[in-house]
Amino acid sequence: MNRSCVFITNTDFPSKIRKNMIDLGMAGGSQKNLVQLVFIDSYSGAAGQPSTEKHFVSSPTDLTTLGVKISICLESLGSDTDVFLDSLAPLFTMLKPDFIVTFVHSIGAKVKGANGRFYFTVGAGVEEEVLAKLEGTSDGVIEIETYEVSGVQRRRLRVKKMRGRYVDKWVPF
Repeated sequence: MNRSCVFITNTDFPSKIRKNMIDLGMAGGSQKNLVQLVFIDSYSGAAGQPSTEKHFVSSPTDLTTLGVKISICLESLGSDTDVFLDSLAPLFTMLKPDFIVTFVHSIGAKVKGANGRFYFTVGAGVEEEVLAKLEGTSDGVIEIETYEVSGVQRRRLRVKKMRGRYVDKWVPF
């Protein structure tokens, strides 16, 4: 969409994510598109491997350093940069929930101040109270669910919240 992006990963190696993006037809293959996508690697260190990325965090729990790296990337890419964090789920197994919510709120404000959008994923298993806090700091919430009907796996989603509007209609996809 002609917007620069920062992709923070703590669930897989950036090289694997790049390959998956190419397999899905993303990144267009042009050098321009590849330059506009910057990874912050928070996974390799946890996997005991050195990162090959320019921007990395040795430990996924070091949110202070991650915040600094995000700021550096936003400054170098300029305004209208979107930030994607996949995922908050591993952080909830290692850090206090309120610390994570504060981090999300802080980074969201920083990205929004640079006319960007901040996207993050949260897995199942996070306490309802914590999810409510995360939703409260977010402009939009999209919920995705997998379920089974007569032995067939199905998926559905709903736009639970979009800039203050709440919707409770599930749509299969």
